[in-house]
Amino acid sequence: MYGMPALRFRLGRVPIEIELFHFIAVAILGIGIDPPTSFLWDQFDQVSWMRLGTLVAVASIVAHELCKGLVMARFGRQVSVTLHQTGAVTAPLGPLTPRQRIVAHLSGPLLMLLLVGLPTRWWFWNGDFSSRLLLELAFALYMVNFWWSIITLLPIWPLDGGRILGAITELRRPHGNWRLVHWV
Repeated sequence: MYGMPALRFRLGRVPIEIELFHFIAVAILGIGIDPPTSFLWDQFDQVSWMRLGTLVAVASIVAHELCKGLVMARFGRQVSVTLHQTGAVTAPLGPLTPRQRIVAHLSGPLLMLLLVGLPTRWWFWNGDFSSRLLLELAFALYMVNFWWSIITLLPIWPLDGGRILGAITELRRPHGNWRLVHWV
């Protein structure tokens, strides 16, 4: 987009583009999150934490978007995934019905919450960690996949929950109630 440097690759038939500013934005957002062993760390370890957190966040966001993409593909649509500086989008080629959009936008957060967020929450709180790296990995996976899955379900546009609310309003009216969606 706009000639921005980006990492481009395919997972199966899904083209994925991750803009450079996505990596930068995720790293900046992670600066304020202290790792669980922060009182033991020096400057080098903070950089290591930021690298690990950025890697986990970007991989988790790609997985989240791919969950939606797989559901859209089941509805007969080709999709592309783009991670840009302020978030990510899975774009289907062709329109989806409101019900299909509800299912697609629920699939990403719910699958990541059930398959990664809840297990890593249990692992982080109950695991017996023999290495600091495992503790950091559990914390990063928990923070990204548990909390982001819950936050993205809030009915705030353009998060998944806001898109779900928009599709719900379209079930009642042909053109939806976008005033309500954007007000919420």
